Amino acid sequence: MKAILVGDLHLREKAPAGRIDDFAQVQRDKVRQILTIAKEQRVDFILQAGDFFDYPKQKKDFIYSYVDLFKEFAIPIYCVLGNHDLFSEKTPLYWLKLEKVITVIEDKIELDDVVLYGVRPYGEIPQPENNNVMKKNVLVIHKMIGNEPQLLAQNIVSCSQFANQTVNYRLRLVGDYHFRWEHFENGWTINPGAVVRLRRTKWDMMLEPSVVLWSSETEEITWYKLNFKPYKEVFKDD
Repeated sequence: MKAILVGDLHLREKAPAGRIDDFAQVQRDKVRQILTIAKEQRVDFILQAGDFFDYPKQKKDFIYSYVDLFKEFAIPIYCVLGNHDLFSEKTPLYWLKLEKVITVIEDKIELDDVVLYGVRPYGEIPQPENNNVMKKNVLVIHKMIGNEPQLLAQNIVSCSQFANQTVNYRLRLVGDYHFRWEHFENGWTINPGAVVRLRRTKWDMMLEPSVVLWSSETEEITWYKLNFKPYKEVFKDD
């Protein structure tokens, strides 16, 4: 099977402070790019690592603009909850699930040759049986993992430490940490990074929005950089 791996989306109606472009259109263009890549590569599904929306109250017409977009491409999307997501009645993810355009991984989901495990923020990580030739375990988690803190006093787990805590997975898709990285140790651990730039920080200045193609058969990965403008063209100067 093939999948496109996506990091934090943070979909929101209002532009973040300092953005001077048409942020709503930029978000939609990014999502359409992701879906187009997935279609062109003939993937079986898309995995998203939490913070699908930036806050749990959004206008219904905004939510349904994405429902329509996801229905247009009809590619299965599996995600986990992030710390910005709530999953209760009338939240954005609730409506997406109701319309059957996403599936929230709340326990595990068995597909053709992979088993998806999902972990919400601060949730306990399942320890499945060893991978076998027929089924490969895939973990999708929203957790602060990386090798360099993005904020002062930020408590993070290193990539190597996390890989060695989860040895029975062949792929770990990680969200929350907004800067992209990859780490190969006991299989792949990948954070594609945030899809949009939200803040005027050095990390956002360096961010190159991207997604990753992963094959369960070969375990090869390919990075795809999304279209984006230079930082100075989308944020105002102080």
